[in-house]
Amino acid sequence: MANKKSLDIDPKTLVINGSFQQILPGRIRTHSDSVELTKAWSVIIPARKSMVFITFLKNHTTTTGMDHLKKLRKSQTNKSQLQGLVAMADEVTKHQVFEMLCADDEVHQELEIHSMDDIVEVSVPKYPPVTQEEAKDNSKQYWPVIWKGDPNIQQLNQEVFDMLEISQNLRDIIEIAKIQKDNGELPIVTRLYDPENKQILATAHDERFKHILHHSVINCVGRVAANEVQRRGEEDDDEEANNDDVDDESSKKYLCVGYDVYTTHEPCSYCCMALVHSRIRRLFYLKPSPKTGAIAPDSAKGYCIHQSRQLNWAFHSFKWCDPELLQTVPVIDDNLFV
Repeated sequence: MANKKSLDIDPKTLVINGSFQQILPGRIRTHSDSVELTKAWSVIIPARKSMVFITFLKNHTTTTGMDHLKKLRKSQTNKSQLQGLVAMADEVTKHQVFEMLCADDEVHQELEIHSMDDIVEVSVPKYPPVTQEEAKDNSKQYWPVIWKGDPNIQQLNQEVFDMLEISQNLRDIIEIAKIQKDNGELPIVTRLYDPENKQILATAHDERFKHILHHSVINCVGRVAANEVQRRGEEDDDEEANNDDVDDESSKKYLCVGYDVYTTHEPCSYCCMALVHSRIRRLFYLKPSPKTGAIAPDSAKGYCIHQSRQLNWAFHSFKWCDPELLQTVPVIDDNLFV
């Protein structure tokens, strides 16, 4: 049954319904006990000039990474002063901050910035809090943070997760993988699935014994591509026969838009890039590939290709974590690029 409103999401581990875990880059969200900090530049200003400072930030600050941080906090030594957050230290230098503040004579005088000594380095939480409790702790220990709920969890709650459909597809590829192992082949299997139409588009296994690049993901995408070529050829024949000039953009869309991928093992970078180029919607995998995977931040070189900001497409990735099903997945060499 499709589940949209009653998801049980652990805000710290991002485990959904106790069955699968969302994989995110950057922070490995396995717990919120230790907070990763980063450096930022701040200034002490007269409390009565807070609006001058906020206006300055709107007009001059060009750094990123501050959206989860409040821009002002009370001075720890003087009640008539505030401490304002100007920029992240890994993006601009202390001298550049001073020059920005002094570029406008009115701001310079109103905020009483006289020398480089007025620019103070502070430690702030690098990432947004994952729970309201963590937001309170971060605000108390480091720097005030903004809490509006976890946007990632809010987005997940808008997703439809058909638990029966997901588990059945995973069980299916496990059974095929077992057959492959019995046949002396690599037990690595991938399936492309259309969740909207409840349709299996293709299922493929690893065939690198034929060619080193014939990974299961590549083979599966290749089968969908072959089917699409045939469909478009038939469509063009029909249009030519009917002399019908129809401009149907949907018929020429990217190969796997809106489709889900199920695979027995975390894909390597080669296969992940194929999924990016195919514009898949979601990836579900069973076993991690700690030495060769390109999804989890703690796999191989931590590429997290599915959410890379350097690419023009991103997709959600989920790792199955129910041990009952995982123990049935055939074991492969950890050094294999899947």
